[in-house]
Amino acid sequence: MLTIHTTKQGLQALVHKAVIHQRMTVFLSLVGNREEVHALWGAIAGHDELRIGDQSVRRPWRDIKARFSTLARGVSHVVIWSQDEDYFFGPREQLADWLAQSLGLPVMPEWVPFIEEIPEIKETSTKVWTHNTHGLYLPSSARQEVRAFIQEALKEGKLPLPDGLRHHPVPVAEKALVIEARG
Repeated sequence: MLTIHTTKQGLQALVHKAVIHQRMTVFLSLVGNREEVHALWGAIAGHDELRIGDQSVRRPWRDIKARFSTLARGVSHVVIWSQDEDYFFGPREQLADWLAQSLGLPVMPEWVPFIEEIPEIKETSTKVWTHNTHGLYLPSSARQEVRAFIQEALKEGKLPLPDGLRHHPVPVAEKALVIEARG
């Protein structure tokens, strides 16, 4: 059983799920008695020192949000997340959709293991610690390199394509026509 606690006030709650990157809380799902859960949210929002298990963590510098719910009389649940778009947290099955949105290109679920091995992603993901969920960090500064890596893998046939595309390759144009509309 993993817990989060403050070092000053002695508050404590159970950690249901967590994503931590370089000591920064990206995503937390906490359960505990109502007063302590609300006080822990205050400690996180106030940049207090916190510990999850044996590691010291802090809140992200960017905006964070929280959603509270009551599970039973006196028992609360809070989900706290960073609004930083460089992070994915959630079920692994949703990672392909997040990558597609982040990279601005279609991503098939079968590509996820390959994409996770791209050096720019693998290097940053080793610094992401998770508990009961999946997390990935893809800084916007690395997205162009990741797109290029995927493009090269597609050219070399390292990534599978849907059956309909495999048999009808589309030639890549040497030049592109740009049409501009002015309003």
